[in-house]
Amino acid sequence: MRGENLNKEAVVETLRLKWDAMQNHLDERGRRIWAAAEARALGHGGVTIVYEATGMSRSAITQGIEEMAHPEDAAPPDRARMFGGGRKKNQ
Repeated sequence: MRGENLNKEAVVETLRLKWDAMQNHLDERGRRIWAAAEARALGHGGVTIVYEATGMSRSAITQGIEEMAHPEDAAPPDRARMFGGGRKKNQ
């Protein structure tokens, strides 16, 4: 059990270093897809590990996984969000 915790801590730290290097170079969609790819590569518990390393919401990571699984349902390539997504404008 103790070895598993050390391994998880090492993975979280590695992801944190990657995240710090990349996050400012990606748009919202890129961040979701990167986080989803890392979570899928880690397998069971990957979403939690990526969440701990990046602070991204679990729902954003899960949304990225869905976008990777069903790219035909994702936002168009030139948009980070689906049409109408995001904060609503004040009128």
